[in-house]
Amino acid sequence: MGTKCRNAISLVEVLIVIAIIAVLVQLLLPAVESSREAARRAACKNNLRQLGLAVQMHHDTHSAMPTAGWGWAWIGDPDRGYGEKQPGSWAYQLLPYMENQTAHDISAGLRGEAKRDALAELAATPVKLLYCPSRRLPRATPNVGPPISDIDESAPDMHWYNATKSEKCARMDYAANVGDTFVYWSEGPNPESAEKGDGFFNFMTAGDRREVSVKDVTGVVIQRHPFSFAQVTDGLSKTIFAGEKPITIEAYKAGWNGNDDQPCWNGDDLDTTASTRYQPRRDTSVEETTAGGIPFGSAHPDSMHVLFCDGSVQAISYSVESEAFRAFGNRRDTLTVTSDNSP
Repeated sequence: MGTKCRNAISLVEVLIVIAIIAVLVQLLLPAVESSREAARRAACKNNLRQLGLAVQMHHDTHSAMPTAGWGWAWIGDPDRGYGEKQPGSWAYQLLPYMENQTAHDISAGLRGEAKRDALAELAATPVKLLYCPSRRLPRATPNVGPPISDIDESAPDMHWYNATKSEKCARMDYAANVGDTFVYWSEGPNPESAEKGDGFFNFMTAGDRREVSVKDVTGVVIQRHPFSFAQVTDGLSKTIFAGEKPITIEAYKAGWNGNDDQPCWNGDDLDTTASTRYQPRRDTSVEETTAGGIPFGSAHPDSMHVLFCDGSVQAISYSVESEAFRAFGNRRDTLTVTSDNSP
């Protein structure tokens, strides 16, 4: 009887197959990641489009865009309406137009500690629309930001003026356009009382601290003062309303970055506004992204998204020409620029 031969796979052949598979995986991974990033970018762009619709509805209702609120020690209050008396951020003021009326009204009609506790709950309530999927999930992060008691001796037990401290804070990955000149309050951004907040405040420019007035501010979202579309004389399609902001990579889930350490519902702060005075930048390490905390930027590889006042959304390269980018932040400089700085 003859002997039958078996065709066995040798160890060398197995190793060759494994090596081929490994090479194919290495070749495919960049393509897979590129496809995923494209999907994340599309979702981020859609977030800004939805914000644009909310801005339009806010303007239709109030004949003005939202303000930046008061300062970081004041959270949005539904009983204070809109405009100069509203201490909350522009994002807070847009909540009713983002199908989040319930969150906006969480403290409506309450008084005393009940209201302060309700606003603390709001402070920890994230909204998916305000998070870029290339950076992080829409989750609240630890509340490690400084309390107002650090700078106001008359408020030794306060974290915020009108809310108790929450364990976590809702964040956002977008900032409104304050213009191509960055401004501060002359008395600081946090009035000690609502009565003082209702009064008039002057501005000062960053750096030289030269006193300026509202008419000197070039952006569209500033403290207390609402602007209308009619005041954007450069054209709604040529002026940024909001854009993405840069955050230190290590701080995505930590809450300590200088422009990401307060709730997104609190008033004007580095967390909620940015300036085109500075070149946009990509998220990198702590040494490169914490200085100032006031430029635009994002987690995307080569460009960030901006929302123009007409509701359109464009990608702007990190290498955009600086004068053109500054012009996008100025609502009335009469310069003619185009948004063709996509990568």
